[in-house]
Amino acid sequence: LETRPNGRLLRYDLKTGQCTTVLYDLYLANGLSLSRDQDFLLIAEMSVARIRRCVSMKAADVVGKMLLDATQ
Repeated sequence: LETRPNGRLLRYDLKTGQCTTVLYDLYLANGLSLSRDQDFLLIAEMSVARIRRCVSMKAADVVGKMLLDATQ
C-alpha cells in the first residue's frame, strides 16, 4: 500500500455534470460517514490507520447535499 496523501473526496453534481474537490491529501481513504446532524464528517484512511474528523461546515454542507442529490 502506498502511503502518500494523494486521495481526494469529490462531489459530483448530477444536474450540471461538474465535479469538484471537497477534501484533498487523504491517505487511501476508503470510507466516509456524515454525522446524523451533518455537523461533521468521518473519513477512514486505511494506509495510515486513522479516522479523520472534518468539522468544516462547508465540507459537511457539500457532502450532505451530495448525499441528498444522490437520493433524488
